[in-house]
Amino acid sequence: MSARRLASTLVALGATLAPAAALACPYCAGREDGGIAQGLALVIFVMFPFAVVAAVVKFIKRADPGPSERSPS
Repeated sequence: MSARRLASTLVALGATLAPAAALACPYCAGREDGGIAQGLALVIFVMFPFAVVAAVVKFIKRADPGPSERSPS
């Protein structure tokens, strides 16, 4: 199992086992009684869009060019 897949699995498992740490609004994230799980959830919420963009860019770069982009033989 690759390191990236292992990290994704651990994050998904952590989110599943600790649903109370999945704070969806800034008001809830600002409370002081959340502990370390609250900080981790906030980091995940902030970093998630960047991970999605990186995956999309990688997918687009790997795509096969269309027939109009190929040079004539």
